[in-house]
Amino acid sequence: MKQVPKTDYAPIAAYYDEARGLLPVLERAELDQIVEVGGIQPGSRVLDVGCGTGRYTLAIADKSGARIFGLDFSQEMLNQASRKAGAGKVVWVRGAAERIPFPPATFDCVYMTMVLHHVADGTRALLEMWRVLRSGGRALIFTASHGQIRRYILKEFPGITAIDLRRFPPIPRIKELMSFCGFRDVCSLRVEHAGDWVSTDELLRHVRAKYISTLSLLSEQQFQKGYEVFSRFVKRKYGEAMLYPRRYTLVVGTK
Repeated sequence: MKQVPKTDYAPIAAYYDEARGLLPVLERAELDQIVEVGGIQPGSRVLDVGCGTGRYTLAIADKSGARIFGLDFSQEMLNQASRKAGAGKVVWVRGAAERIPFPPATFDCVYMTMVLHHVADGTRALLEMWRVLRSGGRALIFTASHGQIRRYILKEFPGITAIDLRRFPPIPRIKELMSFCGFRDVCSLRVEHAGDWVSTDELLRHVRAKYISTLSLLSEQQFQKGYEVFSRFVKRKYGEAMLYPRRYTLVVGTK
């Protein structure tokens, strides 16, 4: 995989959840799909690779009754996760996706949600996911296709699409790598929710807070100029409210 700019999450850990939480209803729909496709049940052992502040980790623990482990390289993000209500349901572990600190055949399901594009060595991370899965266990990669990136609302923010097309590996490449790493029955599922109405003021507030990591890769000058262009476009096209869809791809493989 290509080497691309990386986001430093340490400075944004304290406000990460507030910036990210634009559409909680649609996030719940995505969680349902992860639980269903991953075969996550009460008693399952599940690893969330790149868990961040535990937004998905804790929700899946609550929903499924599984034994959940959250792995992240950023101690600051893990500190935020461990302070949340219900954090004791999850085992929080610091570590890299390329060196998962668990023995072979530990988990029934291992998943990433919008993480693979942050990983320096994606092939090594997929090999590690395969290693720590039990036979018959599933790996889930929640990501975005290049077609979905090109349709995202932030395509109107100058520079964002070009960065993400460099960062996100194409879906065929992910499937190829998963097969190379030993996964079988590799497939991809397009996840598209029609969306819900959000106020454009709320959307712009999240953009100002840099609610996706790509925005933090711009220089402050690039961000300010881009924000001016984007905010004018949003207000001119949508007025006070807009329908905000969610478009992702779930790549699945079985050990």
